[in-house]
Amino acid sequence: MIHLLFPQNITDWQTFGLFFLTLGTILAISEWLKKHLKFSDELSRKLIHVSVGALVWLYATQLQTPNVIIFISLLFTLINAIVLKFNLLPAMQADRTTYGTVLYPLAIAISAALFWQHNKTLFYIAVWVLAVADALAAGVGQSVKKPVPLRMWYDKKSVQGALTMWGATALIIYIAFTISGNYHNPLPLWLISCVAGALIAISELISKKGSDNLSVALMTLLLLDILIHDAATGVRFNWAFLVSAVSVSVIVKWGWLTVEGGIATVFTGTLLYGLGGWEWTLPIVVFFITSSLLSVAGRAYKQRFKEQFAKSSRRDAHQVFANGGMALIIMILYYYDPQPFYYFMFLASLAAANADTWATELGVFSPHEPRMITTLQSVEKGRSGAVSWTGLLAAMAGSALIALTGYLFLPMPAMIGYFILVAASGFLASLVDSLLGATLQAQFRTANGKWTEIPGKGHALQQGVSFVTNDVVNFIAILSASLMIGLFLIFK
Repeated sequence: MIHLLFPQNITDWQTFGLFFLTLGTILAISEWLKKHLKFSDELSRKLIHVSVGALVWLYATQLQTPNVIIFISLLFTLINAIVLKFNLLPAMQADRTTYGTVLYPLAIAISAALFWQHNKTLFYIAVWVLAVADALAAGVGQSVKKPVPLRMWYDKKSVQGALTMWGATALIIYIAFTISGNYHNPLPLWLISCVAGALIAISELISKKGSDNLSVALMTLLLLDILIHDAATGVRFNWAFLVSAVSVSVIVKWGWLTVEGGIATVFTGTLLYGLGGWEWTLPIVVFFITSSLLSVAGRAYKQRFKEQFAKSSRRDAHQVFANGGMALIIMILYYYDPQPFYYFMFLASLAAANADTWATELGVFSPHEPRMITTLQSVEKGRSGAVSWTGLLAAMAGSALIALTGYLFLPMPAMIGYFILVAASGFLASLVDSLLGATLQAQFRTANGKWTEIPGKGHALQQGVSFVTNDVVNFIAILSASLMIGLFLIFK
């Protein structure tokens, strides 16, 4: 891989010089347009965005090796980081803080390193999706008079922009494979293009300060590499997307998920079933159904605790990824490295999520006041870091249910010890969650003296770290469950 990082001969260095000169000209023109024709920062940045993508594609069609593209992309990653740090080229900056100008060339370098020699068509598609589809989505989202807002993670997006991203990405995929002839799946190309385009568009929504420049490229490459060669996986992906989209639409209407939470669920569910089948999907379905039912159970009684909890029973995208994101990461690792211990790590992550949810939803019904896990002092119900016997028993049951669900797919007596470890890891992770909730999680006091997880006007931080939210605590606790069982199985 190291030999790909630098130009190898005089021709490569000449090409590098010409590329550098052309790119510098584009930047100079953008600065001139911004200064003399009053182009906005965002428009100037998008002009550079599209021009650079077209330039990369043009040079890539003439080059046999990726060395020049990788070298100049990494060089501009460094240059753009310096430019961003010291605001040297305003035309490259948006009206908001974003690292997109740094991650854009980095994404091109990674794409070239991984797929230039493996499948160059995929590299072309990733470049055009970054250069055109992403820019179109941003342009439409910012130009429509009444954008419908979407906030999946951090960056604010719009429904109109997301639909544009979907359509443009699907069209780019279809055109690229039609021209190259490098499509080997018996499923119709238009169908694969639409499903892949939808998932890539969702990955663009999961963004923080321009990180979509990297997530879009990686999702495009990895997803298409899987779909164009494996017919069985392609069929699973199509069914998973269709079924999850329809069922999630109903669930959103019921009020169990926000719109953003529904989109995140479609993304997670499609990838889990598409890559792994039922043995990787049913446990998370069991988690979602049981936790949602418990969330709405006794809703009238739970209303008295709404000031304490940062989240309602209607799950958003942050909650979906905090609870299911680790499971998805482990599934992807298993797909590329099919080691059995990954499945138990996967189950442990969901066991931890289920244990924590059951403990929270049922613990408030305890007849006694809970006790803080660090001091054992009685505290009010709903307080982060507090435990009760009702909540502890609920955590055990929730963790055991996920372990049992996994056992249905591997019903071998010799394996039962591993599933007991899954249940134990999930329960212990719920204690980790409580410990973090009592120490690091941000907790505030309202004007009327109540403790709450919700930051806001008049809410004074009493303990913890301001950015350590409930979702952060959940993710760390879930990670701990996966690591517990993973390390044990690897080193036993």
